[in-house]
Amino acid sequence: METDTSLAIPKSGHLSVWTSTQDTCGSKRALVSLLNVNESTVDVSNTQTGGGYGGKHWKVMQPTLRCTMMAC
Repeated sequence: METDTSLAIPKSGHLSVWTSTQDTCGSKRALVSLLNVNESTVDVSNTQTGGGYGGKHWKVMQPTLRCTMMAC
């Protein structure tokens, strides 16, 4: 079973996010837009996503955004 997981760590005006999405670029664009910050202040990395059966693009976006908003 593959779980949807996100971890956001804000530090000194910079945000590091680890998420189980396959679409790190889309996640970064959404976070930059939502937080109204410069793109260079946000890093999004993906965790292991298994074999990639079925889309993990938008399905993981909601937990990622909620996690980030709570962290900030």
